[in-house]
Amino acid sequence: MKKAFGVLDTMASVGIGLDDISYSAIINGCFKNGRIDDGLTIFREMLKKVTPTTVTYNIILGGLFCAGQTVAAQKMFHEMIESGITVSSSTYRTILGGLCRNSCEDEAITLFQKLGAMNVKLDIAILNTMINAMFKVQRREEAIDLFAAVSSSGLVPNASTYGVMIKNLLREGSVEKAENMFSLMEKSGCAPDSRLINDIIRILLQKVKGNIGDK
Repeated sequence: MKKAFGVLDTMASVGIGLDDISYSAIINGCFKNGRIDDGLTIFREMLKKVTPTTVTYNIILGGLFCAGQTVAAQKMFHEMIESGITVSSSTYRTILGGLCRNSCEDEAITLFQKLGAMNVKLDIAILNTMINAMFKVQRREEAIDLFAAVSSSGLVPNASTYGVMIKNLLREGSVEKAENMFSLMEKSGCAPDSRLINDIIRILLQKVKGNIGDK
């Protein structure tokens, strides 16, 4: 970071102004090195000189969520919308995923439902995140309905989609339904990887230990 700021000083000394790419790069560096305040300060300076892009906002949103600053991230998201910057699916993926990682699943689901009412085009990664979030807050039927709606929305379930369904069904004790989902996964051409197999074994072992403990 010291060298990066040195380059910025050199650019300024020879009259080279920073563009949105340069600002985004240095802001990203600040967030990755835990210098959240520095990153936000540079962003505010950026606003006075050039217009930030979707990439810039995604970097900041992701950094704030990683630092557990969900309120600040949501405020930044609203600033982005108010500024007229186009909100892409990658931005929605960042904010929905960030909310879920910070145990704000209900808020994520509320936003997701608003996006659905607005007919915002979402990708399969977002749907996977939301299916998992719904299971986590005991909104099982909504999660299953969302999985069923994947194909009708023009998307194709991927290995992660099936993995989310299988693991959550197992956690709630629906072994037969999980087995059916596993078979559906194989029929669809999505081969389970070693990570999913390991997760399944781990969940089943935890169930067995739990049953033994209850006895």
